[in-house]
Amino acid sequence: MFLARERQCLQQYDRDAIIDTQFSILSKTGQLPNRQNQPEPAIVFLKASVEVREAIRGDIRGLETDLQQSFTDTVAADYRLLADLLLQQDRILEAQRVLDRLKVQELDDYLDDVQRNAQTSGNRRKTCWPSTTTCCSSAPNSSDPQRSSPH
Repeated sequence: MFLARERQCLQQYDRDAIIDTQFSILSKTGQLPNRQNQPEPAIVFLKASVEVREAIRGDIRGLETDLQQSFTDTVAADYRLLADLLLQQDRILEAQRVLDRLKVQELDDYLDDVQRNAQTSGNRRKTCWPSTTTCCSSAPNSSDPQRSSPH
């Protein structure tokens, strides 16, 4: 059983290393034509890099918040560069989608952090939003005058 788990971990590590290498190569390959003032090849490679990163994003959900934030910080520059190149080519909707993806990553990181902080905080109550079944454990306790804020 131990060997099976160890083998599984090694396979996951190998898979992660391959994906990391792939997205690093695509990113660098996209930055080179950009420096040479060739936006079309840069866009192609940066788009591929973003797609690889989107696939990775689901795999990092279980990691610590700091590691998730580090990942988002690492990829943010490529997302922004891609959006900038798309805007220069008047591809506004594509640029907006790229920036939306980045914002989703940043929001996910933030909400994970809020949820983890709420789980360790004893003076928070659980609040459910009426339009969804999602509950948020980060709402301030209304009986705590220091946490209540006037609207």
